[in-house]
Amino acid sequence: MDWEDAVAERLRADGFDLAGDDQREVVIGTMEAVAYPLLANWLGWLAEHSDDHDALAAGLGEFGAALLNRVEGRHRYPILAGGFLTLDPETFGHLVLLAIATVKYVDWRAARTGAGPDAAGAFHAAADQAITDLVEGTGTTLATEGDLAGYLAGLNPARFIGAPLLELQELSERERIGIFG
Repeated sequence: MDWEDAVAERLRADGFDLAGDDQREVVIGTMEAVAYPLLANWLGWLAEHSDDHDALAAGLGEFGAALLNRVEGRHRYPILAGGFLTLDPETFGHLVLLAIATVKYVDWRAARTGAGPDAAGAFHAAADQAITDLVEGTGTTLATEGDLAGYLAGLNPARFIGAPLLELQELSERERIGIFG
């Protein structure tokens, strides 16, 4: 099984069956288009708030190395492919869930600003702002309601992916977005 099949299988388990190769390509491409900047910006936020970048990198392991290689332009592998190759199945499933939930959140934010798919520039701006707000919200929640030092000390790929996923779940409930069902 390749990474795209694994993403499609995870989506199917959540009741979202991709009909045909064209839909599969569009949905997975859109998921990648939001997952990479979200995770890269979340990594950047953590790096800004960490005194020990070596520990940060060590905690993220192979997945962090794949993300960092992408950020630094050393390869162009999709981050979902990197997740498939480096994460355990449960954490990979959370990565897929984070990606599709972020797509839904971006779509909700774009609709609120009147930026539809026909207004590509406005839609991209709404997507960028939604991802920025999600990263900042995750960081603020962690810094004010959680234990940032403890989070960083115990960082692993599951916690790295889990923090923005939890923020999206809480945001979805608070704003009644309906991202998770």
